[in-house]
Amino acid sequence: MGEAERQHRRGVALIAASALVWSFAGVFMRLAPPDLWVVQFWRAASGAAALYLFMLWRERSGVLAAMRLSARGWAAMVVSAAAMVTYIAALHLTSVAEVMIVAATMPMVTAAIAWAALGERPTPRVLATSLVALLGIVVMVGGAPAFDNLVGDAVALAMTALFALLIVVARHDHAIDMTVVNAHSATLVALLSIPLAGGRLLDVSAGDLALLALFGATTTALAFALFLYGARRVPPAESALILLLDNSLSPVWVWLAFAERPGPAALAGGAIVFLAVLSHLAADLLAARPRAAAAPMQGRK
Repeated sequence: MGEAERQHRRGVALIAASALVWSFAGVFMRLAPPDLWVVQFWRAASGAAALYLFMLWRERSGVLAAMRLSARGWAAMVVSAAAMVTYIAALHLTSVAEVMIVAATMPMVTAAIAWAALGERPTPRVLATSLVALLGIVVMVGGAPAFDNLVGDAVALAMTALFALLIVVARHDHAIDMTVVNAHSATLVALLSIPLAGGRLLDVSAGDLALLALFGATTTALAFALFLYGARRVPPAESALILLLDNSLSPVWVWLAFAERPGPAALAGGAIVFLAVLSHLAADLLAARPRAAAAPMQGRK
């Protein structure tokens, strides 16, 4: 196995791990206080704190210098923060079903941006699998919604494009420290949430604060870090495709945690998404075996 293939497999594992972590967001949201902007503030603030503590441990005395970003790094930070904010805004403005379907187009949107910016074309298998996964999302939400809320749908599309752009940036510019980008973007989101939460930020119990701190440390800090470092090693469209595992796993954890049995459509659609991504990953592993077997034979010639 060559170095490029090892890096690709490592990237796939990191992205799959990030999807697994993100898939628990539904459980956290069910346990969190009902005020969405209070949740958003504490989630972002605790995620930023976790990332800054990690950088302090990693850099020791050089942490202040490590926290600096280039102009492109600051641009990536703004894109990351905007993606977080537009996600929450989309959920406010339109239905979860419509947001899920628009977000499921991310592999195709990412492929288009990567092609235009990097000249990196997705493989036909990635595009075909992405279409099957999109079909699975449509089945999950019980058919295509009306898409009659143009503002909400436009915000959901903006969120999808922003996240796709962030994937391409992570793939293209390895000089940008994505840990610093994540920490600064989470800080910006927390600051933006303060006026939206009004004076309600302290109207939470100690138990809720502990829950929100764990929510931020996992889904804002850990998941983003895993995903963006993995995205450096995997073609952009494939990164976005693997991330769709989040959509198929989320209902399972809610089912197990709260005994809320998903409907037949949710189970069928989730199975379609999961099997589509799994078949793509299995095809990669099977394709790698002949190359690995051929390497020793070539060495004996």
